[in-house]
This record gives sequence, C-alpha cells and structure tokens, in this order.
Amino acid sequence: MEKDQTVIISDLRKFEPHSAISETLQKYTWRALEYETDEFSGCMLIAWQDSDVPELSYKPGLIGWYAIYLGLWQGTEEGYSQINIRLSGDKARIQVCPDEANLAPTEIEEVLWKYSDMTDQDVKISHPEGGSPTTSCIAYLKFVLLSKKEIEQIQKDRERKDTRRLVATHDIHGLFYYKNPHTIDDFLDEIEPYRYSDVEKLHLEYWGGGDGKDYPRQNGLFYGKDKIIFPRDGDRCLAESMMRIKSKGINYYKEMTQYAQSMGIKVYLSLRMNAFAADAPWDTIFVTEFYKDKPHLRCRYKDGSEIERMSYAFKEVQDCVIDMFKIMADYGCEGISMLYNRCFPYVMYEEVVVKAFMDKTGTDPRNIDENDKEWLLFKATFLTDFMRRVRVELDEYCKNTGRCKLAISVLTLANEKQNVFAALDVESWIKEGLVDDVIAYPMALIKSNKLSSSQTNIVPIDIDYYKRITDGSDCKLYIEILPRRMKPETYRQRAMEIYNKGINGICLWDTYSRHLLLRQWTMASRLGHKDELASWDDGCGIYFRNIPVKRLGSYRVDIFPPHWGL
Repeated sequence: MEKDQTVIISDLRKFEPHSAISETLQKYTWRALEYETDEFSGCMLIAWQDSDVPELSYKPGLIGWYAIYLGLWQGTEEGYSQINIRLSGDKARIQVCPDEANLAPTEIEEVLWKYSDMTDQDVKISHPEGGSPTTSCIAYLKFVLLSKKEIEQIQKDRERKDTRRLVATHDIHGLFYYKNPHTIDDFLDEIEPYRYSDVEKLHLEYWGGGDGKDYPRQNGLFYGKDKIIFPRDGDRCLAESMMRIKSKGINYYKEMTQYAQSMGIKVYLSLRMNAFAADAPWDTIFVTEFYKDKPHLRCRYKDGSEIERMSYAFKEVQDCVIDMFKIMADYGCEGISMLYNRCFPYVMYEEVVVKAFMDKTGTDPRNIDENDKEWLLFKATFLTDFMRRVRVELDEYCKNTGRCKLAISVLTLANEKQNVFAALDVESWIKEGLVDDVIAYPMALIKSNKLSSSQTNIVPIDIDYYKRITDGSDCKLYIEILPRRMKPETYRQRAMEIYNKGINGICLWDTYSRHLLLRQWTMASRLGHKDELASWDDGCGIYFRNIPVKRLGSYRVDIFPPHWGL
C-alpha cells in the first residue's frame, strides 16, 4: 500500500519462505491472521510461545532513506509479546515488544524503529526461542521516505558528541535468565539498540568470561555442579547457558566491548561489591566458594551474629575484588564500575573494626547508637583505604601492561546520610581523586521503629548534596532516573529537572529492559539532547501512536473485547 511517499506493508504473508507461514496454528510455522483498522487492512504474523519457527525475510524493493515504523500487537493472551527484527545489512538484531501498559488488547502500536538507507535491504524477523516463553506478533511495516534535508539532519545529529551524556547499565543476568544465549550474535544483539543513541558509557556487569576467568560466584553451586533443581526456569537457563558458552570458548565480554566501542561508546565492566552470596532460598545457587570457605571474613552485627556479606575491613576480601578488577581490565574496557548501590553493608562490627575503634576512642561501638557520627565515619575509613588501594593498584597494573589508565565509576546511595551509614565516604573519594564518575542512585537504608537497617527503599536523590561534593572537581556526576518504565513525557520532565540543577549526565539502570519498548526508547535514547528537551513534546503522533483494530480474523473486536468471557 502506497500513499504519497509512505509505503505500508500490511500483508505479511509476503515474507519468505512462504512454507513457514500458515493460516492455522502450527508449531513449526508462523500463523497468518487477517485484521482490519479504519486506515487499512492486512495480515499479521504470530508465533506462539512454544513455536519453533524459522527467520522470515522480505525485500520491500525500496531505494533511498526511510523512517521505518513497526506495527506491533500485544495479543489478547497474558504474557509478553516480543519479536526480533533486523535489516539484512545489520550485523545484529534488536528485540522489541509493544508497550502493553499504554496499549489496549485491541490496539496496534505503531512505533519508530530506525532511520536507514533501504537500498537493497531486506527486513528479517524471528521469534525469540530458548529463553523465557514469549509470543511474537507483528502486524505491519511502514516506510516513510525522508527528504534530503531530513537525511542531512539525521546524519549531522549522529555525528554530535555534545549529546553523549547518558550512562546505560546492563546486569547481564537478564540476558542469561530470559534469553538463554547460545552464540556470540546473541550477545551482540544486546549492544545494537545503543547505536546512534545518546549513550556515552555502557556498564556491563561482570559474571565471568568464556576464557576461564571466572567470577568467584561461578565456582560453586551456581553452575549447577552439585544441584539439578533450580528455583526458577530462568535460573536453569542462566546456569546451562553459561556452561554452554564457556564450553564453546566464546569471549562475550571482549566481543561486546569491541562492538560497543565500534559505535563510539565507552565500556565499563561493573561489579556488585558484595555479591558473594544471596539470602535464602537463593543461597543454594547464588553463593561463591570464597564466601563458603571463609566465614571468618563475613560481616557481624553488634551481638556477633553473622550478616550475609563479606567485610571490606579484611585485606583478603579487598585482594579478591582487586584481582577481579584486573581481570576485567583485560577485556579492553575503558573503566570499571563499582556497584555500591546493591548488596550493602560493607563494614560492620567485625572484631578487627571494633578493636581499632576502641584503641582510638576507648569506647566499645557495640554499646553506642549505630548512627553515632564518629563511629560511622570510622567505619568508612576501611572502605576509603580500599578505594585508595584500587586506584593505586589499577594505575600500576595499567602501566605495567601498557594499557591506558582505567576510569573508576561508583554507584552510590541517595544522600549523604545513607552513604555514611553504608560506610561510603564519597566526598573524601572525590577530594582525593579516587573516582572519575559518581552515579547517584535513589536507594536508601531505612532506620525507623518499623524497619530494620537491612531493609531498603527508593527515595529521592539529594542532588544538591552531590553537586556540592563534585563541583570544582574532575569527577563527573550522573543522576539515575527510575523507575525502569515510564512514559516518554515523564522521561523528558525528569531529565529537564536534572539538567536545570546544573547536572550534566543521566544514568539509566537496567537499560536492557527499557529499549525493549520503542515507545519509551524514542525519548530515553535522546535524553542527552540537553538543550533541545524543552522544545520537544512526548513524540506522540510522530514516533508512536495507537491504532484501534476493528476486526481480527472474521470477528469484530471494536464492539466487545475479544476476551470478555475469560
């Protein structure tokens, strides 16, 4: 269907091979389902959760640059709807899903995918298999021809460096847990969505590589060596996928790092600073040999009871983590990221800490309020000593190995009070030049009559505090924006609030779950356009819109919902 300079491919039975498309529900073929809207009719393609279907391809025969839109349908069943898509000239795929929170079951979401030269290009779609069960539904493709002026503007915008002010994080766990990766292409797919975005730095969490350099957590039950029962299907996917990837010798961190760097994105490998063990019931699979073998290095509370954390008051714990940083550096990343926003605390009432405080003050810290300022600042000296070691030893390691100096990034808590309680003396780290980036995360340890110090909560970030301790330093400050899923207008407003306070950068935690939704990614990926945000709207009608469906198959669905009797 063509209208002016817009081409809509609504009958997706044109995809090939035709033998892989059927009018009925079959395991090994895509289902073709006719539909009708007020604007046009067509035939969508669907692969159900347990389908085993091949990649499909279509050559639209277009010449020149187009804006490419996808017509995505959620379906009326419960659960996720996701589909992989790429152009034949793309090295990697992206995975997308409709924004069900802003979409009725009887609506198609039309959303901008990308701008591209379509000359000699095929469109290829595939159904995610092997990971968490998902349905794939795509209703149509729309191509809008771009003018010469629009093409020039797009290319000029892609070359800009001043808009690169976003940090994106990826915990990698989600990749293994939900997608069960088998090949190096599965890993490169995780990087592709950042192409031409405003992402300056990509933080990839370290879980061990395919070259045998493993994080200590992978030396125990985590790999399933001693257990064949897993709490969740995703845990099984994670363990089996990691073993499979390792047996193939796939060095996925090196490949992902180089792929991101080819896009002009800096890569930091990140580490949760106390992820040595997890609470029950996950303690049977998320536990390290280091934690199991060294109970004397664990954190202790006032009464001597054990806290399921390793204490950074011990040099042996520090040595273990610094060794991990050196391994991470070998993958060619520009920096390392220390995730202090998870798995706290880091120093408590270990005997060595208690004795040192008593030697200095003559007071037993177990007999005073745990919020005593002198006690909290004293505990923080142990972690600051560790940060000094990290800076010195990494600088020396880089010098000895002939590589560029590694940047050090830290993710910290919501405000000064929470940081100090967790033994994070961030102000001293900045003054001493121990860190290059600080990312403020809206996490807090809560102390009240109802909540214990081990409980956590999301609270507003004290931006004024962070600006005060970073102003005049060489340390870059980024402010995290949560929750993970928001409307485009909410992203825009939150970003402007941050920039209006004089902050220059924004972080998006778990970005891999955000770019799945192209509706929000059309805004989130452009949040580095600091000076343009005020003149934008949310993009509705330009980057995305909802199209009501009148008919699915032979049934009207605009009068009574199709699932009204369920």
